[in-house]
Amino acid sequence: MYLANLVLVLATAGLLSATLTLLYQIDLKKIVALCTVIEMNWLVFSLFVGFDIVLFKLSLVLMFVHASMTTIEFYSVDILYRLYHTRVYYSISGFAYICPVMSGLFWLMVFIIIGIPGTSVFTCKFLFFTYITHVSKFFYII
Repeated sequence: MYLANLVLVLATAGLLSATLTLLYQIDLKKIVALCTVIEMNWLVFSLFVGFDIVLFKLSLVLMFVHASMTTIEFYSVDILYRLYHTRVYYSISGFAYICPVMSGLFWLMVFIIIGIPGTSVFTCKFLFFTYITHVSKFFYII
């Protein structure tokens, strides 16, 4: 029980630290990496909040979606770097005009990772937050 609480506190601290660091990042590669840190802390948090087979299956789905989307995001950042010779997001302009298909796919990836309604990420996160309200009001508020 103490180990689970320690892991929950560390995962929460990791979430908050990565989120606050993400607020002032301008490098696209670092943004993708910090999103990975946030997702992995969130998955560790979901596994240690209370073991349930539903949460375990949701975590597996999220890990698969995250792994595939992160691979594509790092590849996209590499394409942008080769095109613009920079990874600073405010220096990249006109990408939608140069590569409209790639730009559309990039925005689709962003919406999937964010978890807009209708995606598996949204369903997993919705079920997780519904479950956590029943397990611990304290961690739900955090």
